[in-house]
This record gives sequence, C-alpha cells and structure tokens, in this order.
Amino acid sequence: MKTYEFTIIIGGVDPQNDDQMRKFEDKFFEAGGDDATISSIDNTMLAEFTRTAVDAEHALFDAMARIYRSDAKVLHVLPGFIDDTATLQACIDRAGAAVEQMLIAV
Repeated sequence: MKTYEFTIIIGGVDPQNDDQMRKFEDKFFEAGGDDATISSIDNTMLAEFTRTAVDAEHALFDAMARIYRSDAKVLHVLPGFIDDTATLQACIDRAGAAVEQMLIAV
C-alpha cells in the first residue's frame, strides 16, 4: 500500500451557505471521508486527501465515490501524486466511469 496526496475541487455545495456546508460535511465524514481536509478558497470548495491505497486509481476512485455519496460533484482533480498528465487523466476517466456505474446501480 502507498499513500497518495491529491486535491479535489467540489461542486454542488455553496461554501458560503453554512447549512449546505454542514450537511455536506456530515454526509462526507459519515461516508468515510475522514482522511480529507475540507476548505474553501474564493468561493471554491476543496477536499485535500491523504489516502492509502494499492494504487492511484483506487485512491482516486474511493475519494470521488465518497464525494458523490455526499450529494456533491467532482469538478476537477489537482494532481499531487502522478507526474504524468496522461496517466492522471486516465485514472480520472476510469474512476469517474466506475463511480457513475456505481451510482446508476444504487
């Protein structure tokens, strides 16, 4: 297992709305997002992860799934663990497709 650090920009939650933020944070931490720090900068919400997984794809997939389970959206992933942009995009694409399939099945 390896530790991966990355940041996800989150949409669907207004960081200026305390009620929305509280609801998101409750759902997110209940879904197992306790390895992330939630913050906002200039009205943009961020989740900064330090996640242990077998590979980068699994780390990203799991983080994205927890965000979607919290009724929010993944807008962008800031690379912090993969230097090769093509590899990062492939991980995001595969993880995003898997998350979408998981949500359809529920």
